Amino acid sequence: MAKLNHMPNFNNETYLTSIQKWENNLSNYFEIEKLIPLSYVFLMSPEQIDKINREDEYPKNFRLDIGILDNQLIMILVPRDSKGAVKVLESYTYLILAALENDLELKEIQQYTLINRSVLSKDLTRTSVDSDLNFPILSRPAIEQQVAVKEIEEWRGSGMEWFRRECDEFEGKRIFKRFFIAKEDLLHDRSATTQITCSFALKFSDIYQRMLVTLVFISFQENVLMGEIGSDLSVSNTYDYARPCPPFC
Repeated sequence: MAKLNHMPNFNNETYLTSIQKWENNLSNYFEIEKLIPLSYVFLMSPEQIDKINREDEYPKNFRLDIGILDNQLIMILVPRDSKGAVKVLESYTYLILAALENDLELKEIQQYTLINRSVLSKDLTRTSVDSDLNFPILSRPAIEQQVAVKEIEEWRGSGMEWFRRECDEFEGKRIFKRFFIAKEDLLHDRSATTQITCSFALKFSDIYQRMLVTLVFISFQENVLMGEIGSDLSVSNTYDYARPCPPFC
C-alpha cells in the first residue's frame, strides 16, 4: 500500500497553475508517460473525504481535478457551491499519484441461502420436495470484484497504448481533465473505512463505443475484512467508478 498523504493542501493560485500544467501536456505523450507509471495509485483518507464533504455544497457529485505539482501527477478534491462553481479557497486538498508499498486486496464476500421444502399430507405421506437457492444481491454502490480487477489489469497492460493513440490521433483533446463521482458512492459506509485506494482503470463505454479511463475505489473497511454480512447479500470493498471529463462533462 502506498504511503498516505497527511492532508497536503495548496491555495487557489497553485490549484489553477497545476490544472493548467496538466492541460498543457495533454498532447505530449512522452511527458504523460513520465507522469503516470501505470502501477501507481492515489490514496485517500477518511479525513480528506470528510473535509471535501464539509466544503462542497453541490448536491450530486464530487469533482476531482487532475493537475501537476512538482513534476508529479496529483488529483485535487475541488469544493463547489450549490450551482457547481468552483470555490475560491485558501486551502485545497490533493492526492499524489504514488507507488503501492504492499499488495492490494480486493475482497468480495457472497452469502447464499439454500431453502429445502418438504410437504407432508394429512396422513403424513410426503407429497412434494423442492429446493431454492437464493443468489446474493450485490449491494450498491459496490462493483463486482472480478470486473474491477479485469479493468485495472486492462489499464496496466494497455494504458500507455491508450494515451499514445489519444495524443497521436486526437491531440490529447479526449484525455481526461477531471473526474466526477457520485457523493453517495464515496461517502458510503465511512464509519468503517480506514483508507481508500484509488486506481486508474480502462472501461469500455457502450455510450461512446470506446475505451475510457475511469477510477476504481478500493475501500479498506473493518466489517468487510471481518466478513460481517447479512443473508442473501454480497459485500465488496471495491466501489463505483468515477466519470471522466471529457467526455462526461
